[in-house]
Amino acid sequence: MFSAVLRLPFLEDFRQQVLLSDRGLEGEAQWILIALAVVAAPLFEEFIFRGLVYRGLRRSFRTSTSVLASAVLFAIIHPPPSVLPVFVLGIATAISFERTGLLVAPIMAHATYNAVMLAVSLWHPAGS
Repeated sequence: MFSAVLRLPFLEDFRQQVLLSDRGLEGEAQWILIALAVVAAPLFEEFIFRGLVYRGLRRSFRTSTSVLASAVLFAIIHPPPSVLPVFVLGIATAISFERTGLLVAPIMAHATYNAVMLAVSLWHPAGS
């Protein structure tokens, strides 16, 4: 899903910088990535996975089954190195949604997770 967003014409410069850069992101590209990861992804993914998928599963299955199934689906759309932590995030966000009935709790948890992971990767790149 994220790669499809990066193929939009107005993000072509950003995509090229990511592909061609060996130093990491700088300037405007860094802010675009932050906006996508910390704002757009949590909003859209939580709407899809908690608002649609989890609610749909919850109509037919027990809470525990719905939590685990939605977390598995959420995890497998992410890159392989992040599957386990994202699976745990999926469980936590589904439980928070179940308890509150509001999407704001999973959106905030997801945004926080993405912000922390982005901060670690941008300011402490691998190999440095």
